[in-house]
Amino acid sequence: MCIRDRYQRRVHGIAIGEALKVNKTVVLLDLKINYIEDEAAETISEAIRVNERLEYLALNKIFIGKKGIETIIESLKANKVLKHLELDIAFLEDRIWTAISDMLEVNKTLEVLEVTSDVVRTKNNRPLEKVTRTKRVKIKLHPSLFLYIA
Repeated sequence: MCIRDRYQRRVHGIAIGEALKVNKTVVLLDLKINYIEDEAAETISEAIRVNERLEYLALNKIFIGKKGIETIIESLKANKVLKHLELDIAFLEDRIWTAISDMLEVNKTLEVLEVTSDVVRTKNNRPLEKVTRTKRVKIKLHPSLFLYIA
């Protein structure tokens, strides 16, 4: 299922999350080019935790806050079926890399993680290094620009 609505707001995101909670057929969800508010991200995260069918989640070119993306990444710790995650957000920093790293330590089903960002900012590079050294998961990084800030 591909949902592309550049003007999607909270109500749509919540509806998608609620539908995913009871989903028995959708294995691929593409939320490309969507605006997802924190409340909608929370509902989608709850669905990711309990969904037993979704194997491929694409969050490309999404407009989402730091809290929202961290909530979604956190939910992947409990997910037992997702195999492929595409994540393309405008700005990645250490706390998001740390959340990804923590999730990868717990999630045993994810096989491919694709990360794209316009800007990757890191103070010490450790969270990013930890993610890229993960052997069990195929990591694909597509940064447009790296900013290392001491």
